[in-house]
Amino acid sequence: MKILLTKDMLVREVKTAFRSGFPYLKLEFFAGPETSRHGEPNSEKLPDHFRLGNLARELREGLIELNEQDTVAEVEAAFSRRSLTVQVCRKTLFSWISAHKTRDLSLQIQNKKGRVASEALYDYEVLL
Repeated sequence: MKILLTKDMLVREVKTAFRSGFPYLKLEFFAGPETSRHGEPNSEKLPDHFRLGNLARELREGLIELNEQDTVAEVEAAFSRRSLTVQVCRKTLFSWISAHKTRDLSLQIQNKKGRVASEALYDYEVLL
């Protein structure tokens, strides 16, 4: 998968491109590069209508190439090299979780984990 990053591009467009290849994963964008000691972003999550050029004044436009063997850590680092702070999240049955704790797993494995978790069949009467 290739994503061409430009200053005029919206966060939504990058997220959509990423999800087209990995439907059980998503990217979240953050205002700053700061992370906690646990690897979680310390800054504000940004809405989909933000332009990449407004997020990162130093944005290095260009092509990001991702493949299913890349790890979460590699994907986040690739965006960081372009001056963008992103976090990869994985689908669960009811929500999304950060994939940071499993950041050494490939996107292929993460996507499969998300598919299995989101398609899990539970007895909803037990949950009520």
